[in-house]
Amino acid sequence: MNNPPIPNLSWRRDGRGWLLLAGRRRMGRVIPDFNRPDMWRSTKSRGEYSDIGNLSWSKNAVLVGAELELAFEHRQRAAIDPRKCLENGGLFRPRARPLSKTTGGGR
Repeated sequence: MNNPPIPNLSWRRDGRGWLLLAGRRRMGRVIPDFNRPDMWRSTKSRGEYSDIGNLSWSKNAVLVGAELELAFEHRQRAAIDPRKCLENGGLFRPRARPLSKTTGGGR
């Protein structure tokens, strides 16, 4: 399978945290921890926070998640690509015509 096209991913400051962007699309965030400002957390898809870590670890976690999401979307688009669909005849081969039964006496 072909590798997915890599979009232009960039980190931008977002208040006190960091935001990973793919063009105008938000891919993830890294925010400072509430109790320890020298430690960071990444946000998960359901709005939960990840485990605590340093800035590079937290940014890497967001980046890996974005790569997985982009690869999944690429596979989904490839699966429904009209150029790769089966012929209009369908999935199964046509069956052979049934043999006609002969009536009569012999060979």
